[in-house]
Amino acid sequence: MFIGFSALNRAPIKGCHILTPDDIIEGEYLSSDMMIEADSPQGLIQAIGYIKYNMAQKGYGIAMRGQSRLYSTMYPSLYRVEGKKVNYRECEDKFALKIQAAIIETEYKARNYILKLPNGQRGTLYNDLFKFLDLKENDLPPLLQHYGVETPWLDIVDNIWIALWFSCWKRDKPKKPLSFEEKDIYPRELDREVAKYSIYHLRQANEGIDDRKEKIDKCHRKISVCQNKIDYFLSNPNIPEDVKRNKVKQQRDYIHKHNQERIKLEKSPAYCYILLIRTPCMTGKNNTSVGWAQNEEAQLVNLRMIVPSYYLRPHTQHALAIKKCNTTQDPDYFSLIEGIIRVKLSDAISWLGESHTFSIGCIFPSPCLDGGLRKLLSLKAFSDDLEIPTP
Repeated sequence: MFIGFSALNRAPIKGCHILTPDDIIEGEYLSSDMMIEADSPQGLIQAIGYIKYNMAQKGYGIAMRGQSRLYSTMYPSLYRVEGKKVNYRECEDKFALKIQAAIIETEYKARNYILKLPNGQRGTLYNDLFKFLDLKENDLPPLLQHYGVETPWLDIVDNIWIALWFSCWKRDKPKKPLSFEEKDIYPRELDREVAKYSIYHLRQANEGIDDRKEKIDKCHRKISVCQNKIDYFLSNPNIPEDVKRNKVKQQRDYIHKHNQERIKLEKSPAYCYILLIRTPCMTGKNNTSVGWAQNEEAQLVNLRMIVPSYYLRPHTQHALAIKKCNTTQDPDYFSLIEGIIRVKLSDAISWLGESHTFSIGCIFPSPCLDGGLRKLLSLKAFSDDLEIPTP
């Protein structure tokens, strides 16, 4: 199934260059035919088109995911629990129960609320949750994923520049909310809301080094081990001189090798990454209903086809969501990657420019502009189970 970029060794794309194993600093889990580096916007477009075209001949689609760094795994947000072994089926079952409880609680409280209104006002309000939201019940989880709720779905997009934007900008971790006892300046609810804001910052060049800090530290540790061995050999009178010389030379060669690797890691620029994700095809027999497609390995949802355009965020971001069919096993989406395109961060920022179109306020419209987000936020008045982060 995997296509990669190996064929481009014979017919390279102008505006891209092939990477050798020595060029790949991101991790040993990446093969040289899995990743290519784009040097121009035209090269980026053509490299994505190369994978899209070839996968279309096999009956698959290709979507994109922009990331500021690469990992050897790719899990949906629901399963990202650091330091703990995750029971994937249990996580998904709990999520389904949580959503169902939120739906029941919302409908129950909403109906009671409507009954308390004067007769003249009752007809202006919906008493059906999904009629109010303008979507079907199955459409709610992938939509919630795109609005920041942790679900078993993975965010992807079908717009090159939106994918590139997400690889240039980094989400800040929400700050721990102040307790009511510590600070009484803000009401507890307001403080809770502020803590959930989606705040992004434009990456800086030195973040490339930060992302590789673990590998740089590993080089330092190897150098330290080699130096300790040299000290041992030189101070041990029981080792013959010719053996001592050979062992010391060997360790110094290792030190030189690790030093070269360290220098390379420290001098390498910060990169952006666009992951090309294999998906079911939206046309033909894979369609299960409008906006949905499924094959033997995954379900795909085109959010722009299942929600009205007043849900502005998914329409702005050309949003899709994908979910593996069998999550009783390890739901790692890394196996769905058909290729990765690497771009220097400085190039990516230059290509995107300073247009208002790519501002945070445009990529993440506020509830003032995003009517769908306003509706989702209004559900919190009825259910505490739906935590919608606010941009």
